[in-house]
Amino acid sequence: TLCDICWSDAPEGLPGRSLVPLMDRREIAPLETFIECCSWGQIRKGILTDDYKLIYYTNDDRFSLYDLAADPLERWDLYGRPGAPDTAALEEKLLEWSVHSLAMMDRYRDRQTPVDLPEQVREHLRDLGYAN
Repeated sequence: TLCDICWSDAPEGLPGRSLVPLMDRREIAPLETFIECCSWGQIRKGILTDDYKLIYYTNDDRFSLYDLAADPLERWDLYGRPGAPDTAALEEKLLEWSVHSLAMMDRYRDRQTPVDLPEQVREHLRDLGYAN
């Protein structure tokens, strides 16, 4: 998107696509967006579609599924329930991305160098689950 806005070609191999057509109120193919959260030692990975959010809990090796149109507050987990949509293709994409994402996290964690941060910043990072 940024490359498109700056009239530049995206670097080869860069994943993703431009969202500029949305800014021009043109339709684009539905998006699948990967999300992640790490808090209190629990790592969650997710994939959003136009209609659903599928979440993978890496510590527990389990999934949750929410119908975002019918349940925007995500109160009812549909995963594995009768009548729930088939999520096999989304699960495969999510697990594939999770393996890649976790490997990247490990690679960067191994390259950590100590940084002198103010205690308030360290506390905030701990609260967000980014530091111990």
